[in-house]
Amino acid sequence: MAPSFVGFTTPGHFAIIGAAALTAAATGTMSTAVVCLELTGQLSLQLPILVATVAGYLGAKALNVTSLFDVFIRLKHLPGIHGAVKRAT
Repeated sequence: MAPSFVGFTTPGHFAIIGAAALTAAATGTMSTAVVCLELTGQLSLQLPILVATVAGYLGAKALNVTSLFDVFIRLKHLPGIHGAVKRAT
């Protein structure tokens, strides 16, 4: 039986929590927690989504992962942006 954080747990809960963490790591933003909470409408998932989002974000920063937004900017060769988009170390 899966661990229960609110009294019940479904595979969908783990899917949305994992999606929030993955999206936070890939984009380098914390706003995915708010988006996932608004999409599901379940405030009972608030704490697990926030913890997973912070873990994904900090894990990506610790591994020095380039965000998708930075990758798209470089691929499209947007003028005047190259000097502004640098990884903070």
